[in-house]
Amino acid sequence: MNKNSNISISNLIEAAVYYGFFLLLVALSIYSSFFVKALPDPNNLNNATIQQVIFGFAFNRLQRIPAQILIVSGLAILIGMAALWNNRRDQELYRRFASLNNRFFSKKIYIIALCLVFFTACCLLQSNMVSADMVIYKSWIPRQFMRGIMHVRFDEMWESNLHFNAYILLHTFLGTDVLASYRLLSCLAAPFFLYILLIFSRRLVPDKALSLSMFIMSGGFVQLFFGDMEYYTITITLVMAYFYLAYAFLQEETSFVTPAMMLALAMTFHMETFYLLPTLFFLSIVAIQRRDGFEVICGWFGLFILVSLTLMFFVNNGNPLNNMVDTSWGLGRNGNVLANFLTNTPLLFIARLNMVTLVFPAIWLLVPLLGFSRIKLDPFNGFLLTGACCGIPFSLVWVSSIGLYSDWNLFSMPLFPAILLVGYNLIGHTHFSRKTALLYGLTAFSSLISYGWIVSNHFIGR
Repeated sequence: MNKNSNISISNLIEAAVYYGFFLLLVALSIYSSFFVKALPDPNNLNNATIQQVIFGFAFNRLQRIPAQILIVSGLAILIGMAALWNNRRDQELYRRFASLNNRFFSKKIYIIALCLVFFTACCLLQSNMVSADMVIYKSWIPRQFMRGIMHVRFDEMWESNLHFNAYILLHTFLGTDVLASYRLLSCLAAPFFLYILLIFSRRLVPDKALSLSMFIMSGGFVQLFFGDMEYYTITITLVMAYFYLAYAFLQEETSFVTPAMMLALAMTFHMETFYLLPTLFFLSIVAIQRRDGFEVICGWFGLFILVSLTLMFFVNNGNPLNNMVDTSWGLGRNGNVLANFLTNTPLLFIARLNMVTLVFPAIWLLVPLLGFSRIKLDPFNGFLLTGACCGIPFSLVWVSSIGLYSDWNLFSMPLFPAILLVGYNLIGHTHFSRKTALLYGLTAFSSLISYGWIVSNHFIGR
């Protein structure tokens, strides 16, 4: 009796913590949006008050949403959570949603149709937020094309070159400008990312795959697929494929070489994926424990060869190595690699917390999940934890050359292991009172602020 009582009290405390986080997120968003004057330029903190920095760009998204939509959405969230508060309705909805989940995944045509709908939405709501980097590329790339110079950057070799060649093709036949070609390529990655996420979610939590997919897609990082004009969208799609293949390897369905080569491919698209090398070391340990040492050697050798051959290809096609290295942000400012890491001032650190929250509002649930020991001790969680332990510190110390708000896309990819870690364990392995109501409210509210931001970026300058 005492044991059951202790379990019940512990369950209530845990539920209170999760609901407390949700209510705090809502309260901060309302206060920041309607009671704190927003900074004219979120990247410039020089004349900012402490209040403007604390309640900054991650929380004031509601001010950009029309009042009618805000009221209707708020009522829908409240009514839905109230309905799910009843355990009988909760169980009934769970059965219906599980049935819908199974029917949806029973035919690939449904998955493909949803991916095409997402692609259409991305094309219709393309971002018009142009970063400082893109202002440079907009004039730089046409000049290189006219001079017959191949555009490639060391930090993002294939991704930058693919964008360049897409511009040449589209401009030659359709007269498309640089911005439009970048937007189109980002949108084209959208259905592939969502497709991998859906089938991956089905593997992770079969009866809750739709819930997991919707939870993950509620983050601001999804802006990447709405015509983001940078070099991260294709790479994060390859990273998602790497996670899927890593899971397949951990389930003994493929060899170590498969995820290793996928990571190598991602690295040739963007060197930021170097932060995932420790996760490949983790997979190496698992392979060695299985006595598959030869596969480990082949995988690492293949990774080295693919990255090296890619570099050699671009060098042999008129891109001097010295020039590529000297213009690399990733290798440091003027050869000083340590210049990429900074000592945070209190205001800058708070701004970084805003940036992390903008990318995925629910990411902070990782703290209580760890505190309540809700991270299931399995190999895949070990893989994700390794990635999160590298990606989160990276996001908190890496220098942003154009401002944190403009560089949100730079930090989306390093945070993705933590995003998947939270979703997988919160939905698949955590049980507490009124969990369904919380998941509904959290997913819906996160989607409201994230997609409100995405839609507002479409109307910038219009």
